Amino acid sequence: MNTEAHVKDGLHWLSCFKAQQVAEFSLRSILRALGRPAFGHNLVAFLNELAGICPGLTTELRFCVGYLDKMYVSGFNYGDIEKAPPHRLVKEYGVTHEKLWNNLREFLEYIVPIAEQSNVKIAMHPDDPPIPEFRGIPRIMNSIESFEKLLILVRSDYNGITLCQGNFTLMTDDLPSVIKRFRDRIFFVHFRDVKGDRYNFVETLIGEGKTDLVGVMRAYVEIGYNGYVRVDHTPTLENDAELGAPGYNYLGRIYTIGYIKGLYEAVKREFSKEILNA
Repeated sequence: MNTEAHVKDGLHWLSCFKAQQVAEFSLRSILRALGRPAFGHNLVAFLNELAGICPGLTTELRFCVGYLDKMYVSGFNYGDIEKAPPHRLVKEYGVTHEKLWNNLREFLEYIVPIAEQSNVKIAMHPDDPPIPEFRGIPRIMNSIESFEKLLILVRSDYNGITLCQGNFTLMTDDLPSVIKRFRDRIFFVHFRDVKGDRYNFVETLIGEGKTDLVGVMRAYVEIGYNGYVRVDHTPTLENDAELGAPGYNYLGRIYTIGYIKGLYEAVKREFSKEILNA
């Protein structure tokens, strides 16, 4: 865990997060060795469980654990990287927006005919976070206009979009209209939400973010979307267990799936009534 290098690079948040991960792994390992449950990421809860077995835990230790608990957040703050030095790719390869667009065009010109022959649709995911650059590295899939350019870069019914709502809602204040705009070029949907803006946001439990999810679902119903929809980046609830990485867990995903199915059925029923009464 090269925290010293992260601090030198100005990535203090990454050092803190890794320290949280080490503490979590250590406390969880101790509790499991003692035959106690250890699920989720709540360090204070782990320590309280341990205190019942090992009395005499210091106030300083409790303070440190409480502080590290705050480091487990799924989000982004540009201030954490603003003063970090440019990434080595900038110096070694001279990456520019123009080069990235040229590379993307060349890639699509090669791969799209193969996709057409194989009946496989290609769906571009937006930059996450959708900011102009990250530590000096340009980003090009970060706006509605960028995705319009993508679709005409190589014109094909097999060249389309992964509409990750957590990113697209940071690019526009009217996501339903964007869905209607791209219509059948949306091949894949990540149904999730965030709070904040593209420079400072956190991922939220579905229904607690900034997006008009009713309007979004109605837009999908109106355009007759019949592609894939997946839950994505659900916050980890207390006593939940993750599926290998932050944002991929059991309870959060079950909750989100239920929310999406209920929202879809309600919107579809209301839309059908409007059609019948028209």
